[in-house]
Amino acid sequence: MTPHDFDGVHSTTAIEPSGRPAAGNLPSMSRKLLVGLGIVLLLVGGVWTAQGLGYLKGSFMTGQQLWTTIGLLCASAGVMMLIPWPKKK
Repeated sequence: MTPHDFDGVHSTTAIEPSGRPAAGNLPSMSRKLLVGLGIVLLLVGGVWTAQGLGYLKGSFMTGQQLWTTIGLLCASAGVMMLIPWPKKK
């Protein structure tokens, strides 16, 4: 029994000697965290882009090209986090 088997159930995630998950084996919690962060970045990026383009009024960001660029970068990063990339072999 290892320290990772407190209840006698063996984990299906490969563990390196350092105690971290082996490369390429992201636990489901890490994937859920990436998806959650991706959704937040996509939404915030969308709002900032709309403000920068002048569609959402009432902010110091309205009509500023800087916020359009920052919003597009954030939204792009969010989309990249939501794509299920193939695992390395």
